[in-house]
Amino acid sequence: MDLVLLGSHLKSGTLATPDYLQYIQVLLTGLSIHALEGDPTQLQDFRDQIASITGSLNEQSTDEDLLVNTGKALRILGEYNQSVADARKRHADELRLMLVMMTGTVSFLTATSETSVNQLQTIERKLQRASTLEDARQLRAQMTDCLTIVRSESARIQSESKARLRSLQAEVDRASSRIQMALFDSSIDPVTGLPARAQAEQAIAAKITAGHDQVAAMFVVDRLSSINSRFGRATGDDILLLVAQQLAKRLSGATLFRWSGPAILAMLEIATTAEAAENQAKLAGAMSVEKTVEAEARSVLLPIHCLCRVQRISSLAVADEVYRSLDQFTVA
Repeated sequence: MDLVLLGSHLKSGTLATPDYLQYIQVLLTGLSIHALEGDPTQLQDFRDQIASITGSLNEQSTDEDLLVNTGKALRILGEYNQSVADARKRHADELRLMLVMMTGTVSFLTATSETSVNQLQTIERKLQRASTLEDARQLRAQMTDCLTIVRSESARIQSESKARLRSLQAEVDRASSRIQMALFDSSIDPVTGLPARAQAEQAIAAKITAGHDQVAAMFVVDRLSSINSRFGRATGDDILLLVAQQLAKRLSGATLFRWSGPAILAMLEIATTAEAAENQAKLAGAMSVEKTVEAEARSVLLPIHCLCRVQRISSLAVADEVYRSLDQFTVA
């Protein structure tokens, strides 16, 4: 059920029930988790605003409250998507500008080659004429003209090439800097500090390409969406970080990644046998930790559990099918 449909139902006064409140909260949380990746600051601000709306909905909310907050969420989502679209358009415009500059450089190099050919043909004609002269002084004069042309052409090519190379180097440095920043922003999860999903997919694909079997373990924090709804997104982020730290302690030698939503993926090296790696992952998944949070002027002790799935990935597997399998467990 999308937000527009929810809004139409709210107008009819049919959704002011605890069940539908929970549906709306889950829907808003899903929108926050799966929002388009954009500027990290803007993305975090968007998620904070959605979390604020989600947290404001409770059993005392009226139909009017639900309708107002639905409209507010729609507006926030529209503004964030527009900002992401604008940023991507600016990036595309910059890439087009770089392409124009590259095209100009190729044209310059082609023109330079034609000029050099013309100059060399002039030298050839002068030398051919000089070879028929009997006066040594005239022959020497023709040779001097040829050498002057060679030096002039060489100096011109060097000067213009250096200028073009400096311009190109400046553009390459600027583009490289932007690419490195973009890679960093998209490859590091700001909540846990772990490599993000894109890096996990690359690691899985690389192992398959190299012909190596591997063991993957998916850990999904249980009831995290409910915790976010009741205690706020900041509490949920703290819990994700706590789980990541505990997994890092319990899975020595494994590589951890932040997957989508409340999930953390561990890639385990098969040091001895695949069964040993699987058992290590299952023991880590059975962990039980606690976190104390402040709510309504009192302390609440939250037990934290993870749902765990261990999956052996063959060297003959298809990477896209592996990703879908992991996603299915995360959603379920």
